[in-house]
Amino acid sequence: MTNEVQVGVFTNSFTWTSGDDLASLSDGKGNTTSWKYDAEGRVTEKWYQGQTKADLLYWYNANGWLTSRFTRTGTGSNTNGYTTTYSYDAVGNLTQINYPAGTASVTNQYDALGAHPSFVEVSHMIPEF
Repeated sequence: MTNEVQVGVFTNSFTWTSGDDLASLSDGKGNTTSWKYDAEGRVTEKWYQGQTKADLLYWYNANGWLTSRFTRTGTGSNTNGYTTTYSYDAVGNLTQINYPAGTASVTNQYDALGAHPSFVEVSHMIPEF
């Protein structure tokens, strides 16, 4: 299925998978981003236009919680990049985000009711999620 949306003078086009997940987005300037999904409908790859390797790769645990994300920093077939990892408590609260060495690590804290009253940022440089 394809949808088009007029944004000012540009038209954005969206395509959808048979499972109703966003498959691709083409903006009015000719840039295309594509996504791939696993059988549960979770994003596993994100591709930017013209790349021969996925730009972002995602992995999940048996509970379906995101455990790591690889961000490719090269272009074309270059596979250089970095990995961000995610940790959870027994009930699925995100407790730790570990960014590449030298950037940041974030620890989330929860109260006994599972509320998220605070987080502790170990470093001040946090890359875009």
